[in-house]
Amino acid sequence: MSERRGAVVVLAAPGGGDGAIVDALARAPGFAIPAAGTPPFPEAVPALRAGPGRWSHRLTADDLGRRAVARAVAAAVPRGGRPLLWGLRLALRVPLISAVLPDARFVVVHRDLRTALSLALDGWRSGEVVSAPDLPDWPGPPWSLPLVPDWRELAGRPLPELVGRQWAAIAATMLADLQELAPERWCVVDRDALLERPRDELRRLCGFLGVEYDQVLLSPVEAARRSTAQRGPVLACRSSSARWASRPPPMRACAR
Repeated sequence: MSERRGAVVVLAAPGGGDGAIVDALARAPGFAIPAAGTPPFPEAVPALRAGPGRWSHRLTADDLGRRAVARAVAAAVPRGGRPLLWGLRLALRVPLISAVLPDARFVVVHRDLRTALSLALDGWRSGEVVSAPDLPDWPGPPWSLPLVPDWRELAGRPLPELVGRQWAAIAATMLADLQELAPERWCVVDRDALLERPRDELRRLCGFLGVEYDQVLLSPVEAARRSTAQRGPVLACRSSSARWASRPPPMRACAR
């Protein structure tokens, strides 16, 4: 297996369930992860945070225009190994990440659409994933999960429609950005397949990333499988969000 040293970036739309993949890769030797308590990449750079003048979590290479900002973003990358980055907002930031980390490889975690939307809707209703509490002229509820550029168009929409349109905007942006990259720089992991065939899927992912497979990587995936089995099927039918979330085109799986 040829060793690769570029950063690994795990991406998912809301409700995508990327935690098992992140936890598995964090157990592989050689990865550098953000220190506990540090802002998620690149939120440590004040100029790139959502706020007055930038009410969106979307970031592109154009946002690196000032040299000081570019240096600050580069300095925010974890050191001491191969950077491992994750976080839902990164789905809106592929061009910026690729500009700062030109050797990065992207892993997209795909999940059944209705399940993902039900979990995203639960997040909004819980009030635990509010991301833009001070959004101007926003009628509520408090904006949760990544803030999409066209959020103003969603004001006053029923919550299931809002969540569906938010998911669709994030997924479409992520896929369009990835398709601008060389095909060998990104792949897709299907979460259901990962839980059903963890060894096969992890070996395939490790081959794509140039990571040596080890049994220790299985533990987080097996824990996710047990948790899913105990929780039972998500009641996806309770939500009409899927009406508003168009499915992105089929994406290829990671190749060994």
